Amino acid sequence: MSDKIFKKLIIKFNDYPLGVSKIRELEKMLRILFTNTEAKIALNLKPHPESIDVLAQRACIPKNFLIKILETMSNKGLVYSKKNSTKKFYADIRSFRRSRIGSRL
Repeated sequence: MSDKIFKKLIIKFNDYPLGVSKIRELEKMLRILFTNTEAKIALNLKPHPESIDVLAQRACIPKNFLIKILETMSNKGLVYSKKNSTKKFYADIRSFRRSRIGSRL
């Protein structure tokens, strides 16, 4: 199962122009950065911030467990997190970084 998750994550990362074309190197990098659970969650993240309710439903993961994992991923710099006055939102970090970098050019 874990191999399938990481293969899907490779496909997701290759959808963006990261300059990483060697599949084996990318897979090694992803296995260092993500646990199996984190990889599964990363596959469910969108480029725009979404609430924990939306993510939990899409990923079929209990909210309390998902919050714990997303916070760990956020601390590792693997997801973007944003908090407003009442809720916290999470998004795919690659999309956030690319849009922030693009806006600075």
